[in-house]
Amino acid sequence: EEVSKKQSKLYESYHMVRGVKRYGLIVDPGAADGLQGTDDLKEYLDHTGVQAVFKRTDRTFTGIYGIPAPGLARVRYPLGLPGLDVEYEADLIGDAGSTCPGLLPLRTMVRQKMGILCGYFENDDGLFIVRLATTPAEVRGYRVLLTDSYHYLLPTDRYGEKKIDDRQQQNLNLLATK
Repeated sequence: EEVSKKQSKLYESYHMVRGVKRYGLIVDPGAADGLQGTDDLKEYLDHTGVQAVFKRTDRTFTGIYGIPAPGLARVRYPLGLPGLDVEYEADLIGDAGSTCPGLLPLRTMVRQKMGILCGYFENDDGLFIVRLATTPAEVRGYRVLLTDSYHYLLPTDRYGEKKIDDRQQQNLNLLATK
């Protein structure tokens, strides 16, 4: 129970940006695959109104405290990233890991041609870059927010927005043409 309380408090700080709760995925190149806690997912779905699809899994996970936990299901849902039509897929964990934030793993970043410029903005937020599989190749840029726990959070709750932030795209265009 003591470990569970510490873990919940730690996980909560992953969503705090300068004291304000934000919704999205933690950019975690150290994660082997997508992972999310059931309580974190429920809160995200309640906040966004997004519909998720669930399927069986038989995987087991060992968290930062070394305690093995069975995966409860596999989840897939669309992400609210303006200008992109993408989905997130992850294994769900419960119990002590139920508040684990959604983790965007390296495997997904490599497959989807994603990268980060850390500390790109004056407040140390980063620039998250996605190269689209178009001809000619296009790029999209998104601001990743530096959380109070010193992780990058990719806000993914911007459903209905068709266009990305002009300033971010202008910065990205400048980088891409240099």
